Amino acid sequence: MTWAEAVRVSIDFRNGRLWLLLEPDIWIGPTRARKVAVDFLDARRGDRFNKKFNDLLDAWVHIVLGTPERNAEVSLSLFENGTGAENPCFLISSRTAFARRGTE
Repeated sequence: MTWAEAVRVSIDFRNGRLWLLLEPDIWIGPTRARKVAVDFLDARRGDRFNKKFNDLLDAWVHIVLGTPERNAEVSLSLFENGTGAENPCFLISSRTAFARRGTE
């Protein structure tokens, strides 16, 4: 079994906006070994609360978007040349968000 720090990347549409979701995780290979690595994963992720989790998230935002700045707007496109439909451009904010339990 092998493992590495990793990030899950997904896109969600909420409140009329697209969101790029980055979730720090641990990759286990081969994939079928994840079932037998439950204790290892629990121990490795067991202390990832608030500051430590936020530091990991900041590191992944820096790696994926190329900036350590908070609230920066990054422009990403597939090719260096071209405009419009041939080379769409996406503006992504480096601002992070989190959810917490409501007070209701």
